[in-house]
Amino acid sequence: MNIDTAIKMLQDEKEAGTKSIVMAYWTARAFQVQDDEAWEECASAGDEIDWSGAHEDIQYAIDDNVQMGADPLTPIED
Repeated sequence: MNIDTAIKMLQDEKEAGTKSIVMAYWTARAFQVQDDEAWEECASAGDEIDWSGAHEDIQYAIDDNVQMGADPLTPIED
């Protein structure tokens, strides 16, 4: 999706009362390709990926970091 679409989706969530989200994104630069319509078309391929386990994977990562003493509200740095 393009940035304008993402911003619109986030605005809609905010208006619906959502205060926190988990968000992941990749830019064209991460794949060393030009950021143009071709990239947006490639990026939309993520819509076909089975994301059914993503929530559990994210929850596991949060729980694991909390068990190790991390503050769940502090971003984890690379």
